[in-house]
Amino acid sequence: MGRMFSINLNREEGYAQKEARKRRIRERVTMVIVSILLIAMTYVTVENHLEVSGIIDAKEAQIDSINAQIRALQRQGREVNKEDVYTLARLERERVLWARRLHALAERMPEEMVLTTLELERGAFKFSAIAPIETDEREFDMVTMFIERLKSTPMYYQGVNSVKFTESNRMNADTQELINFVITSEMNMVDAGRRGRVRRASSTTRGGR
Repeated sequence: MGRMFSINLNREEGYAQKEARKRRIRERVTMVIVSILLIAMTYVTVENHLEVSGIIDAKEAQIDSINAQIRALQRQGREVNKEDVYTLARLERERVLWARRLHALAERMPEEMVLTTLELERGAFKFSAIAPIETDEREFDMVTMFIERLKSTPMYYQGVNSVKFTESNRMNADTQELINFVITSEMNMVDAGRRGRVRRASSTTRGGR
């Protein structure tokens, strides 16, 4: 009796079909991912377009409102008082002058010095500050040196008649001795700004070199 052999002729065909099925699955997955990315990009583009359009519409509405106000003022033909113009110009000049003066004050203060209060009253500009001091150092010497620095700073001294030491007192913080002092600058009444009182308490502006 002879031996019988079984040969599967469909083996290679089954492997090819399996690979083709895997390839189709990969292609479908790739198409799905690409479709999702395209949809996401389209959504973001539409959202950005709507946002930009909203901003443009808001700006156009604002411009239309401003133009309407201008036309209304032109129809009214309102006259501007010359004194009002001079007052606004003077206020603007004083604002710039004081901004420069305070900036110069901060620049001339040593790094370890801290500004605590500012006060403008009746043509006198006062400020107080705290600084560390050595035990054997006289507070008057420190303050005098600082005053001389202010006098030699044109940006601060412009419009100032005099800068003088007003008062001081010593205090201790842990092991460090501190000095709290007040300096008064007598201003020219023309450059002193509006009469009245402007005060900022408990500020912590540090100086720079």
